[in-house]
Amino acid sequence: MKKKEIKRPIHRAELEIYYDLLTTNLDMDRIEYKRIYDGLIAEVEGYRLVLDTCEVEKCIFRDGEFVRSEFIDIVFKNCELTNCTFIDCTFVRVEFINCKLVGTHFVTTHMSDVFFNEVYADYLDISECKLKNVKIVDSSLMMASIFNNKVDNFILESVNLKSATFYETSLKGVDLSTSDIYGINIELKSIKGATIASWQAVDVCNLLGVYLK
Repeated sequence: MKKKEIKRPIHRAELEIYYDLLTTNLDMDRIEYKRIYDGLIAEVEGYRLVLDTCEVEKCIFRDGEFVRSEFIDIVFKNCELTNCTFIDCTFVRVEFINCKLVGTHFVTTHMSDVFFNEVYADYLDISECKLKNVKIVDSSLMMASIFNNKVDNFILESVNLKSATFYETSLKGVDLSTSDIYGINIELKSIKGATIASWQAVDVCNLLGVYLK
């Protein structure tokens, strides 16, 4: 089955530079049609942030808890989102390019047309989310935990999935042949219908309790 193309963020006009400091001390939690550079949000709890049609570059979102936040038509470039938690959030037409998401949590969150390219996301946690048209390319998700997600058009290309865990997340129709699945932990229900390369057969057989000579 041919995969659907991931819709890119829509930026029809040139974005204005955002000159204010990106901090939670601002009265406003909504930023629209801006290019945000070198900002910092750290150690917030229960914070709601709305970004609409923005380019975010070299910004740091560290150890923060974001609740009911919205990210629409956003490009994150060279950003760090380490150990952040996104709860009940929405990501629509969002790109993460060369970003760091180590230990980041997405919980009960909706993602639609989201592209991860060259991200370092070991120990990533995606739980009870709705993933529609989500593509991950040339990225590392070692030791990631992917639990109880509804998936529609999930694409993985050249992804390091060593020792990652999938549970109640169907990979039916997902091509794993270019990814490293050594030591992956996945139930039969979730991997059923996925495509693997012949050299990955040993890893999959071990999951089923079958060993090759």
